[in-house]
Amino acid sequence: MKSFVLQAVLAGAALAAPNRGPLAGAAVLERAAAGDCKCFPGDACWPATAQWDALNATVGGNLIATVPLGSPCHDPTYDAAVCASLQSQWQDAEIHMESSSSIMAPFFANQSCDPFQ
Repeated sequence: MKSFVLQAVLAGAALAAPNRGPLAGAAVLERAAAGDCKCFPGDACWPATAQWDALNATVGGNLIATVPLGSPCHDPTYDAAVCASLQSQWQDAEIHMESSSSIMAPFFANQSCDPFQ
């Protein structure tokens, strides 16, 4: 079973807001409907800066901009040593609790979006 919590929240916020809100027409909603769980900056499904700004305004500027925990394992920030260390710790809760970008995938998302699968 895939975890669609973020997509569901964004979709609900967009649908509940007048004129479908700041995410109207956003590709992220299409991606969520397709059942995919990975969407990163630069992907077609990633909302534009203006859309993030509009969403951030609806929550009083409280969105957290963060670097994905797995970024050392992907270009353009690939670092083999850091990636290997991250992979060796991936099943440990501590590494996830230290990052605002972690969804605690192995524990709370039923391994539905494990970047190493």
